[in-house]
Order: sequence, then C-alpha cells, then structure tokens
Amino acid sequence: MRIAIMGSGATGSYFGAKLIQAGYDVTFIARGAHLQALQTEGLKVIGLEEFHLPQVTATNDPAAVGPVDVIIFAVKAYDTDEAARLILPMVGPETMVVPIQNGVDSVDRIGAVVGMEHMVGGLCRISVDIPVPGTVRLNSPFKELFFGEMNGAPSVRTTAFAGALERAGVTHKLSTEINVDIWKKFVFITAMAGITGATRSAIGPIRECPETFELYRKLAAEVVAVGRAEGVALPADLADVLFEQAKGLAHGMKASLLVDLEKGKRLEVETLQGTVCRLGRKHNIATPVMDVIYALIKMNQPT
Repeated sequence: MRIAIMGSGATGSYFGAKLIQAGYDVTFIARGAHLQALQTEGLKVIGLEEFHLPQVTATNDPAAVGPVDVIIFAVKAYDTDEAARLILPMVGPETMVVPIQNGVDSVDRIGAVVGMEHMVGGLCRISVDIPVPGTVRLNSPFKELFFGEMNGAPSVRTTAFAGALERAGVTHKLSTEINVDIWKKFVFITAMAGITGATRSAIGPIRECPETFELYRKLAAEVVAVGRAEGVALPADLADVLFEQAKGLAHGMKASLLVDLEKGKRLEVETLQGTVCRLGRKHNIATPVMDVIYALIKMNQPT
C-alpha cells in the first residue's frame, strides 16, 4: 500500500511515522524548514512516544509522487481548495482520499476537484506540535483516526486501510456514521477553539471561572442546534456531555487555533466559528455567543 500525507505538519507527520514503522511506503508532502529537516535528518517523534526514523521520503511536489493508494489529507482548512488541486497527480483510478481536517465540508470541497468517488469521510483526535523542524511532539494519550464511507457501508478500501492502521498501532474507528462523527468533533473543537481563542487562555483557568466555563457550554449548544438544523443526527444533550467531559481535560489544554494565534499564524476561524454563524443565519437559528466569539477572534486574524 502506497500512502501520501498531504500536509505533513504535526498531525500528518505523526500518523505517517506510525505507518512507516509498520513497513508501509509513505511519502510526506511538506514545505519549508520541516521539509528540509525531513529530507536531511529524517523524522523524530518525542513526548508520550519516542522514536526516530533516520530516513523518510519527503517532497514539496505531489506531481513527483505519482498515483498512490491512500492520501491522508491533513492541510489546514483554509488551504483545502489549493491542496485539492495539487494532489491530482497522485489520484489514480483506485485512490482513496481521507481528510482529517477541522470543519465539516472537506469531503465536498476536495471531491469537487478530484471526484467524489475517491472520497471517504475522516477525522482525528490528537494533540501534537512541531517544537523544531523534523520533530513531532505527542502531547496527548489519545491519538485516534476515524474514517468511513459517507453512506456508512463497509468497503474493501476502508477495510484495507483499517488493517494498515491496525498493523501500525494507530487507534482507529471504521465508522458507519462518519458524518455524525465529524460533526461531533466539530461541536467540540469549534466551542473549545472559540473559548480558548477569545480568552487567550488554556481550558484550566476558563474552567475555574464559572462565567467563562458556562460560555463554553453555550457555544457547544449553539453548534449542536445548527448541526441538527442541517439534518445531522446529533444527540440533543451533546453540549452537556461535552461540558462534563471538559471538567476532566488537562489544565493546560489549548485548541490549535489558540496555538496558531499565539504564533501569529493564520487562523481557521472561518472554517470553525464562521461556519456556525453562517449556518445559523441560513436556518434562522440565533447564535449570539458564537457571533461575539467569531468577531473577537476574527479581529486577530493575521492579514
């Protein structure tokens, strides 16, 4: 099985590294200093796992790779359309594309370019970062990849990929309701990114202030309402469930949006908070808390 990682930042690099460890032919599509380090020093994983791959295959040119069996699509959401065009040389007749990005529209956006027949739904749950180029730090005990056909039916291609992940030791779920799973993550990450980004605080201090912690619950509830209006079978009590789960999160946990904000990087605010506000208007559902959070974060979007 030949696998390409389109967007080999921290998340893509970690999953690619695990697949290489299991003996799979993996090519990283990366750029900048991280690409240079991959090409000259290999890839190191530190943190809750420790290993070093002294030689990996990495390039900034998807056209040089040729058709592959699986493309793990892990670029930032705002780069989706351009990256979808770039992967076309890697898409053969049987290629499967698995987006693991934030947001709820990746399958449709990528599929409009490469063909919906190549698409499956996907998401990941992991906390990783790149402290220095060529090194990925695993910060969370959870490192999971969910994927599945959009119609929920099992398939030869998803079963084969599940087998590869099993051999690589990657916790995974072959989902029969991947769109619901994508939206569940969207509720969590949009509310978490919203409250941590607007306050510029990790979850611990937010949790210690009843007023800001309640805002987290309200944000999640607004996303749930919008999702249900979109026809997604989200549990009506999902916001309360996430609120209770948030009580057990690590004190220093930050959403990736806040990490990007602190580094002066471009933010996924339109993909997350902006999407909720727009869908709220579409369905005539009030999203007053998200509207404020969206405005506060958008003000800090680098130009």
